[in-house]
Amino acid sequence: MTPIADRLVAARSMRDIPATTLADRAGLARSQLSLYETGVSQPGLTILVRLADALDVPTDYLVGRTTKTLSTTPETARLLEQISALSEADRRLVELFLATVEAVGRGEDPNENLRLRARIEAVRRQQRATN
Repeated sequence: MTPIADRLVAARSMRDIPATTLADRAGLARSQLSLYETGVSQPGLTILVRLADALDVPTDYLVGRTTKTLSTTPETARLLEQISALSEADRRLVELFLATVEAVGRGEDPNENLRLRARIEAVRRQQRATN
């Protein structure tokens, strides 16, 4: 397979998107997507951009120029800037919050996760001590 073919398959698998869904989102026939995923054919720039958009990955990921799979939208860039401006303790709280959201997404009850609650309390104590 080609780098683009490998990356298409990997991104589709990572995003858990069926081939028919990706083809529909990118405005392609399923057979055309199959040619790209097997490396028999290479997508042109316009189709590559549509595939990247449908997979929510940068085009640079699909062509092998980066391993980063996150597309940085203006909103994401703004959030990252805000988080990086926080104090270390506040960034730690954001990290713990995201871990809680991920736990809920996996169907776990974050209230039963004693380690997480203990870590949150430790950060809160550290914040109180520095204020």
